[in-house]
Amino acid sequence: MLQGEPMRFSLIAFLALAACTRNKVDPGQLGDPCSASAPCSSELVCRQARCAAPTRHYTFRAIAGVSMGASGSSRLVAAHPEKFDAAGFLGGPLDAVLLMRTIERSFMGGFCPADKLEAAAALDGKDGDDRLDRPDGVPGCVQQNPPPLTHYSRSQRFNHWAFTTNGGTFDRGMHLDIFRDLTLAIGNPFSFPITHAQLDAATCAQPFVVPHVYDPVYSPHGEHPAITFCDGDPPIMLCADGTLVDWCAAARLAGRQLAVAADAALFCANHGGGAHEADKSSPAEADVWYAHKGELPGCFAGTQKVPFALAIDVNGNGRRDYHEPLLIQAHEPFSDVGTDGCDDAHEDGKGGCLATATAPPGTDPNHDNYDPVTNPTGTEGDGRWEPGEPFQDIGLDGVAATFDTGEGDGVFTVSPGLQAWMDGDLRLHPPSNVDLYVEGGIRDVFDLGAMAEGVAGAAAGVNRFADFRSIPPARGAWGATFDPLGIDMSALGRNVLLEYGTPNATPAEIRSGDGDHVGTLEQVFDRFAVFFRWLSKRWDPMLPPPAKGAGTVTVLNFFSTALGTQQDFVVSVPSKYDAPENASRRYPVLFLLHGYGQNAEDMAGTDIAVRALADLGLVHDMIVVYPSGRCCLTGPHGERTCDESNGTPDGYVRECARGSFYLGKYEQALFELMGEIDKRYRTLSPADGPAF
Repeated sequence: MLQGEPMRFSLIAFLALAACTRNKVDPGQLGDPCSASAPCSSELVCRQARCAAPTRHYTFRAIAGVSMGASGSSRLVAAHPEKFDAAGFLGGPLDAVLLMRTIERSFMGGFCPADKLEAAAALDGKDGDDRLDRPDGVPGCVQQNPPPLTHYSRSQRFNHWAFTTNGGTFDRGMHLDIFRDLTLAIGNPFSFPITHAQLDAATCAQPFVVPHVYDPVYSPHGEHPAITFCDGDPPIMLCADGTLVDWCAAARLAGRQLAVAADAALFCANHGGGAHEADKSSPAEADVWYAHKGELPGCFAGTQKVPFALAIDVNGNGRRDYHEPLLIQAHEPFSDVGTDGCDDAHEDGKGGCLATATAPPGTDPNHDNYDPVTNPTGTEGDGRWEPGEPFQDIGLDGVAATFDTGEGDGVFTVSPGLQAWMDGDLRLHPPSNVDLYVEGGIRDVFDLGAMAEGVAGAAAGVNRFADFRSIPPARGAWGATFDPLGIDMSALGRNVLLEYGTPNATPAEIRSGDGDHVGTLEQVFDRFAVFFRWLSKRWDPMLPPPAKGAGTVTVLNFFSTALGTQQDFVVSVPSKYDAPENASRRYPVLFLLHGYGQNAEDMAGTDIAVRALADLGLVHDMIVVYPSGRCCLTGPHGERTCDESNGTPDGYVRECARGSFYLGKYEQALFELMGEIDKRYRTLSPADGPAF
């Protein structure tokens, strides 16, 4: 008997386990009885002893945008999450931290070491040469692009910005306009020690000079001045034999320091003549044009005044030369080693630091390295200062004992402009009540795929998709092409990150826009179709099926108190909105914000996609409003207008270059428009109901 006891007990245990398995209650589905011992499935809640859908508060408002509209709407959602059910950012959620790091490191970086510049300037002082303006003029140094910040970032430096024609001609002039308008909309993240009047009075030939500025690298003793400067796009010219015109050589042939376009003929005299601007008329010229667009060659005068940064005038000649760096004073120096206060090499694996470096290179013992996908809460390498990270309390200029802003105050100091960028940033202030659709191209010229990744990393429960074909189909498998009408909508979920673009795209596909700012024509359609379908799904529990048929699109205007004048907008109403049987029916509203350099009517072209999907029964009927994000104009006596239907009135000046980013008074105007839409149209009032 004793020998049989273990077997008997094992048999009893097995039978008991089998009985428990037989009696185990499966999670309750919608409508099933429920209790503490009989729970509902994970997506349901137990309410009044029945499994029910969770509830949420619906505003029946959504906001979305492309490019500039996505950047602006991301900040509006961060500041006013209570106003929206859902938000979509199609190429441009503004990750302020990543953008600031990119500006500091790439857009405004890539210069030679200070000692090399000082040595070249000293040689110039002896022989009167102009080494600092020649790309090959600094002995022992050729400018290099800093390593890209992310796996998507383009390689670039100040003297050679990345360039594309996908969605616009993003040359230096366009970049300068964008940076200018961002600083107008949010604030200048750099300390800018001159007034608007001083900037306005400066010219390309007569810059404004700030003597004895401090920079920890290029002017540590205040030995150099900072100056306003001009930039822009010099002509890209070729000779008959295909040689690219060297403007420094052309200037020497003409006997001057700075070349003019006519000097190309002198240079080309030894290259078969035929000086002409490169264009895209032949593959060979197109390659040259794409390779050098966005580049500053040296020895050619800029014509576009830079309104957001100053140059350090190392040789004191009163203009910015090719090798002279920019003055960047955005924050006090700090070590981005994480809140544990130590870098990887000194981490002990328990959250603390070791006195000596012992960890092998490439390891992360305390597991605090920031990665937007695998470790979005990591603080080491995330690009911003957090308590616990060492910083130098030496002020914004980065030099001790100069008694500048923030020095010796015991706190980490950032410029007011940079603080404004951070305060309204969606990555740093993710909403919990707004469903988010975040996307960007993997080759976007402004790194918007990486920004989408960073913003999505801060949200909870994000479903991530690498290009469209990673979205599962409703049935079977994808064939040769992706079909946005055949996706499995349940796979998208509440929060979505989509990074479009083919990783192994051919050079021809990349030239056509694959994964870039707008994408290829096919990617453009897929981007909008998937987003509209995802958005419609947010309101599934509350809305009836759509009415098939074409809606109407109307260009209108309203008086904005914030702008002090009329502003235009476009509105699209769904099919049968005016039919008698729908007289009492109300609708949700999507506010769709256009991109940089566009207007409301440009964006209203996407209504074709909305109506086509509605006609197929794939999206709910909704009112779509296309607000204007263009800058208004100020007249000679302070009068204002936003109406350009008859051209720009004489004497009027645009308040920004090409776009408002829907911030400042333009943000106020947008919320005024939301109220105006509620007055003019049958919009749904907020209500509580079952969650999707």
